[in-house]
Amino acid sequence: MNSHTSQNPTGETAPLSVIDQLSGKHVLITGVTGFVGKVLLSMIATHVPTVRRISVLIRANKKYSDAQSRFDAEVRPSEPFKAIQTQIDADQGEGSFTRWLDQVITPVTGDITQAQLGIHDEAYHDLTQNDPLEIILHCAGNVSFDPPLNEALDVNTLGASHKVELAKAAGCPLVHMSTCFVVGERSGPIEEDQHLIGYTPKGREFDPVREVQDAKQLIERWRAESLDQSNEEQFRQRAEDVLKGRGQNPKAERLLSKEIAEQRKRWLNDHLRAAGMERAKRWGWTNTYTYSKSLGEQLTAQLAEEAGVPLTIVRPAIVESAHQFPFRGWNEGINTCAPIVYLYWKG
Repeated sequence: MNSHTSQNPTGETAPLSVIDQLSGKHVLITGVTGFVGKVLLSMIATHVPTVRRISVLIRANKKYSDAQSRFDAEVRPSEPFKAIQTQIDADQGEGSFTRWLDQVITPVTGDITQAQLGIHDEAYHDLTQNDPLEIILHCAGNVSFDPPLNEALDVNTLGASHKVELAKAAGCPLVHMSTCFVVGERSGPIEEDQHLIGYTPKGREFDPVREVQDAKQLIERWRAESLDQSNEEQFRQRAEDVLKGRGQNPKAERLLSKEIAEQRKRWLNDHLRAAGMERAKRWGWTNTYTYSKSLGEQLTAQLAEEAGVPLTIVRPAIVESAHQFPFRGWNEGINTCAPIVYLYWKG
């Protein structure tokens, strides 16, 4: 799928029109509860109101049991949506934006880390057979720089096969959002002409499939280590100390079991966080995030090639606070350079 140009009727090269590509289409977007996903969805609403249908894949959580309730709570009231609602209602009449949302947006409960993207059979059949998708825009990702290795792989890497399978079943192209920092610890101008599959910043011979298997085995070794009897005793002692510090009974079995499980989880996450950073730097990536995103690119490209799925990889640079839309300086949370700006602001 050519991401830059297209041929017009005269045979001349013309810029690719995003509006033409999406108008009248059924689009699936992942990651709409995130910073970039909200902006992408609001930009489509603003500039491509003629899109026919937008299915949005949203993971349920402890607070929201399905995609619709989480969409209504986290996406509808977000700043980008408030801005375009004001604009569209002013242009087209009160309630126009709400009617557009209800007619066009279909929240779909799912999880990119699971087989079939965690989508129930009926909804999956709808997306691939009844009203098949015509393009997938994959924006979901774990954006922490040093998450536990298993969490980074689950979201940024292993979900590759699931979205490619969906694209193949629907017969549609896939746009995969990555990051330009997959280049790793390299400086200066870098052309995007190197073969993608097998890439490492250090230029070593590299098999991404084997790397994923090796990383998964490393994760399982640390999980087994967390069940070691001596570690179990360590977790118990820490749990008792924590309960005493809270003024709770360290001999209460229910409280003690819960705190032991929490201590084990913290211990395992700390070791998997360190293991991810060590493995990333060994190959020349800056952190677990860029390592897992590069692996995700490579597996996506390999699987898409095997499945005959047209693929575009988008590599944005660092995503900072908004320049203009929905208002200058808008961001969600304290991330990237925002903490530095905040400290300057507060003195």
